[in-house]
Amino acid sequence: MAIVFDSDAGTITGLSVGGLPDGTVDAGTLATDSVTAAKIATDSVTAAKIATDSVTAAKIAANSVDSAELVDGAVDDSHMASISGRKNIFINGAFDVSQRGYSSATAVSNDDYTLDRWKMRIDGASATVQQTAVTPWTGKTTNAIKVVATSTANGYHNIRQIVEDYKIVSGQTVTLSAWVRGSGNPLFFRHWGVTNIGSGKALTSSWQKYTETYNVPALSNTTDGNSGSFTMALGNYNGNVSITSGDYYEVALFQVELGSVATDFEQRSYGEELALCQRYYEIASGGSYGAFPTTSNYRVSVPYKVTKRASPTIAVLASSENCCSSVTAMGGHEDATAGGRVQGTNVFVTSSASKYFYAKFSAESEF
Repeated sequence: MAIVFDSDAGTITGLSVGGLPDGTVDAGTLATDSVTAAKIATDSVTAAKIATDSVTAAKIAANSVDSAELVDGAVDDSHMASISGRKNIFINGAFDVSQRGYSSATAVSNDDYTLDRWKMRIDGASATVQQTAVTPWTGKTTNAIKVVATSTANGYHNIRQIVEDYKIVSGQTVTLSAWVRGSGNPLFFRHWGVTNIGSGKALTSSWQKYTETYNVPALSNTTDGNSGSFTMALGNYNGNVSITSGDYYEVALFQVELGSVATDFEQRSYGEELALCQRYYEIASGGSYGAFPTTSNYRVSVPYKVTKRASPTIAVLASSENCCSSVTAMGGHEDATAGGRVQGTNVFVTSSASKYFYAKFSAESEF
């Protein structure tokens, strides 16, 4: 090819640069920092001109792309995992928190809360629930919830979570995802009181990732029916089915997120997850040690670690005393959501410094 020099235009054409074909420049012929943003014409670099997979995270300088540099609509659902913040609408979706126990298989009844935030819906066949340690994929161990039928009957077994801030999902497209395994009838996602989501997942003894996308209708409450309440259901698809003793399902990494793409599970620390759970259920303790001035009911305030969703139901889990007729617990006097009280009933009049009463109690404000 001839080399043409145009003195009027100040250009040279037909010149092979760096030993490469006409029109291309290799990296070795470019001086360091010679190509700057100011020298690149607006809109001259388009997606069509960028080779597939040529731009990687390793090639992007830290903090070089901020939100002001993103064109509206340039980041869709499939890219959200790398830049979004809180995304899992469920609390305790990794089943890490179990303040009520369930380290071993425990019989449950309808409407029992089991692992934190997870409510059991059960009809017909009896069942146990257990927190298990599992490895849905190689090298990653997590916790799961395991539901096992202990009798044979027509019925259903559901694990259910009610989303307190239902406005987050009201009228939105959401994607549900979880890792599942088991035996028996197919497993279903369900919008409680409204509809089944998708066609169900046939269970096998191997872990499978199960996802469904759902358009949530407009919601008006957090109670039964048309609410922000989602379940994983065995045998509940518009009617009961036969459940056989020994049928089971395990669920790990349960996530509900806005959008139509199932992204990687959002990992939270145990401490953060525990604090989220304690808005609905907390184990507290308190009491008094020392001399008591008069025979009366003696009360000690116990502030909660986390303010409760509503005035909680109080239950004494354990107590001890050597100074009174009984030990009880009750809601706080000024604000029941902020703390409770432990009471020593009819304490003895004594100057002894070794008298005491204590109570460990639960405060529950679940739906």
